[in-house]
Amino acid sequence: MTELFIHSSAFEVLNQVDHLEHSHAIEFVQSLLSDSLTIFTSVDEVVRAASTIKREVGEAKEEQFLSLVFSGGIRFLYDDHSNLQNVTEVYFSLKKKEKLDVSDVQCAMLMKRYGVKHMLAFNSELSKLGVIVVPKT
Repeated sequence: MTELFIHSSAFEVLNQVDHLEHSHAIEFVQSLLSDSLTIFTSVDEVVRAASTIKREVGEAKEEQFLSLVFSGGIRFLYDDHSNLQNVTEVYFSLKKKEKLDVSDVQCAMLMKRYGVKHMLAFNSELSKLGVIVVPKT
């Protein structure tokens, strides 16, 4: 794996010490430190995670998270409105949407557009969108 997209669920788990998956997430991220890895995300995922972090653990942690994201060498993938129709068509074609939302579909399509195959996330349902979700839970 040379490229990895970070989903908002991963940002959230990494920033909530009392989350059930926190230590697993930390171990996985530490295992990546020796790899030569390009890390991607989107502005939408950062905003979504920041809102959850603020709600769950407070404004100070949200500010710390945003500072780390913007100083951490993460590359941002950008989308435009022309992809919205494709995203909504894929979203409405999904049979079971309980654990996926339109933002998840947008992430997967953005990754495909840029050729990124792996996603750090804590929602195994995302694999239904054709991305490789890591770590395996």
